[in-house]
Amino acid sequence: MHDQNAFSLSQIFKLDELTSDIKYQDSCEYFSPHLLQYIQNFPFEEYKVYSITEEGRFFLDPIGDIIKSRLRRGEPWELHIKDFLQKCTKPGSAVIDVGAHIGIHSMRMAKLVGPQGKVYSFEPQPKIMRELLMNRLQNDHKNIHVFPVALGNSNRTIELSPLVAGNEGGTSIGNGKSGYFAPLRTLDSFHFTNVSLIKVDVEWMEDAFLEGAKNTIIQNKPVILIEIMGGHHYAHASEEIRGKIDNTIGFLESLGYKVENILGCDYIAVPKVNHV
Repeated sequence: MHDQNAFSLSQIFKLDELTSDIKYQDSCEYFSPHLLQYIQNFPFEEYKVYSITEEGRFFLDPIGDIIKSRLRRGEPWELHIKDFLQKCTKPGSAVIDVGAHIGIHSMRMAKLVGPQGKVYSFEPQPKIMRELLMNRLQNDHKNIHVFPVALGNSNRTIELSPLVAGNEGGTSIGNGKSGYFAPLRTLDSFHFTNVSLIKVDVEWMEDAFLEGAKNTIIQNKPVILIEIMGGHHYAHASEEIRGKIDNTIGFLESLGYKVENILGCDYIAVPKVNHV
């Protein structure tokens, strides 16, 4: 349900508080002065705030986007993922949201880990990352640490792809041509500990991500919720796509995981010793 025109909230929101808070996040080193200024220039007049029952309040712009359109109607997104988050997230632990988008799952995770836990949310696209930060502030989830970083199998700088019209959340990182650049890092380079769950939505970059996250997975043995080859259901996929899905599942199995399909392109990987 629509609350009010977000522009009126600009008198309440103190963006200097947001950028000041970033300095105390674990991700602070990745926010350049240019990026901080971009956050400060948030266009309130282009957004409205919508309350989603049991989810929170979200800044949404009026674009034709598959996820945002649903939220504007007051409908929650990916309830099947929410169900597994509730079952598998350990209070007080660290959880990782890879491809966090505007923070739908990050907000859920923040509630589940509680004030003693941490949510590490990775979203490299500047526009979406800024919306994620605003939603974090709007819902007062100080345990969410936002990283404007892409995750893969190497450490370098990449040019991001332009946002996909109609499905911003379906934008892959790898094509370039947007004029926006972001750091690419391996998850292992962050040396996270006490990780109970990783949610992965990286638009066909699953293998590269997992390669760069191997040590983190081995050391923490988290539950992994992962979209594999998004848009391709295994039953209807080509032989080539099925082969790619099988390779990703095989890699997870080689790390001691049992992998099951949840719905569509979404899978859950559970350490075999903890499988129930």
